[in-house]
Amino acid sequence: MKNYWKMTTAQLEEEAARHHIAEYVTPDGIISRRLIIEQLIAIENARNMSISRWAMVVSLSTAAVNIILTIGTALLR
Repeated sequence: MKNYWKMTTAQLEEEAARHHIAEYVTPDGIISRRLIIEQLIAIENARNMSISRWAMVVSLSTAAVNIILTIGTALLR
């Protein structure tokens, strides 16, 4: 995870634009670093959760194939 708090405001705005984050200016017209950072962290967390789910699916699929191969080998003996 990137350390967003060390980024300059300009760098955070670039990240916000890259991720299509638009809601980070306060009603007073002030750029809220906190709002940008919170949304960037939420995006990263969602991406990590998606990767974790796929890793679990691959692991379970591999386990199922191994079980099937083991049973098949045992039946052929």
